[in-house]
Amino acid sequence: MSATARVTSIVVRPRDEVSVFATDPQQLLPLISGFGRFRFLGLRDEPDHEEWEAFLDVGTLHIGGAIDVDRTDEHRLRWTSLRGTRNVFDLTVEPDGADRSLVTMSLTITLSGLVMSRIAEQLARGIMTRHLDAAIQQLRHHLEWEQGGVGGG
Repeated sequence: MSATARVTSIVVRPRDEVSVFATDPQQLLPLISGFGRFRFLGLRDEPDHEEWEAFLDVGTLHIGGAIDVDRTDEHRLRWTSLRGTRNVFDLTVEPDGADRSLVTMSLTITLSGLVMSRIAEQLARGIMTRHLDAAIQQLRHHLEWEQGGVGGG
């Protein structure tokens, strides 16, 4: 059984500026308060792929484990689980006019079992959506106000 949460937001910054920050796990992950733990483990054999350990706190569950971070697209950050909770994260940055970007984040988790996994996924979807919504708003605020955007210097 799988559960997916997806959120979008407009960031008042050009796509290239948003992408440089948003697709770099070393900058993005510390900004997202829902990630309880994360750390870089090393480069993978495949070019532009890194292995990280990342855990999202979903209530009392810690969703995550070792992940393969795909950085082959300069406007996208995608990871898939290698070990631990099966999950896929995808962040894309698209242009929305000359000085605006549309950022989309999605997270899909897959749990094993029948009844218990179905109940857990229903609960997790709401919590995941709240975490992703907070994350995308933290990202937007950081880029617009703290990095010299609309209100920053």
